[in-house]
Amino acid sequence: MRAHILCHVVATASAITRTTVDVGRVSVTYDQHYFDTPVPQPRQGQRVADRSGLRPWPCAVPLLQHLSEATVPALETTLGRPPRVLELGSGVGLLGIGLALATKAEVTLTDPGLPTRFSKGADSISTLEFLRRNVALNDAPTARAEKLLWGDADDLDAFRSEPPFDLVVASEVLYEPSQYAALADTLAFFATDAIIGYKVRHGREQTFFDRCADEHGFRVTSEPLAGEKLSKDAVLATLRRPK
Repeated sequence: MRAHILCHVVATASAITRTTVDVGRVSVTYDQHYFDTPVPQPRQGQRVADRSGLRPWPCAVPLLQHLSEATVPALETTLGRPPRVLELGSGVGLLGIGLALATKAEVTLTDPGLPTRFSKGADSISTLEFLRRNVALNDAPTARAEKLLWGDADDLDAFRSEPPFDLVVASEVLYEPSQYAALADTLAFFATDAIIGYKVRHGREQTFFDRCADEHGFRVTSEPLAGEKLSKDAVLATLRRPK
């Protein structure tokens, strides 16, 4: 099933682009931002802003198709109720919002909430607020966005009073190996079942799954993730841990 993308530029000084993607029976609208020039960030001194959480990456659409057409409906049948799904590293929210629109799942999208300045001299905005604005752009009453910095004890504790999630999902979160320990610990905190879609970028992605298996007891299986604009190097990884 092909995804059709419509794009227009919102007339603001920060050059935010609003995009609508049709995936199956649903359309997801989101704002995204590209840093054309380095912009000093309020929390990180002169560090160039990381573009990763402010635009969608290639695996989001094919992973959304896989989850909404197969995985989540089957899980709902098994559970006898709409599943509770947690997305790690939601970015602009394309995957999580689309999943909430396409299924009956209750989807919690997450973001670390980093203050971000989109242009020199502009006021900063939290990336969590940016994500929440995208959730609000779509009429998805079963979607919400919450703060979650991987491995952060306070952020994890905030979820302890909630019912457990039935599935954890993530798209393109393996590009930075220095984050693997925190990501694996976070995944283990929430998940007995998880699905991650990613493109092989540097060949070290397997070390993340080795860590999940060795330290947290996950069993990992992988298969190619096919989709428009994806090469054979895109992977769909399923992680399961004995309950």
